[in-house]
Amino acid sequence: MRTTIDRGIGMDLEFVAVDDKSEGGTCPTIWVDKDTGNFVFQGFDAPADMLAACLAQGPVPEGESVVHLPRHMADAIRRACELAERADVG
Repeated sequence: MRTTIDRGIGMDLEFVAVDDKSEGGTCPTIWVDKDTGNFVFQGFDAPADMLAACLAQGPVPEGESVVHLPRHMADAIRRACELAERADVG
């Protein structure tokens, strides 16, 4: 199921998927900004060892986060890529 969310905040997000295996059914979630083609991911905070591995490659700037999504969401990520490629980037 895909829905478009525009609550008057100037963003037109298209819902792609929520992890149907998650407790409560609210996370992780994937959207695509229909205007820019950018991805929006809601995911789990990276555990300490994963964050440390990322930081070994370089810093995570202020205002950015390391999140992770489960492997079984790969199809949803592919669908998001397809939507992003079709976005009306103007």
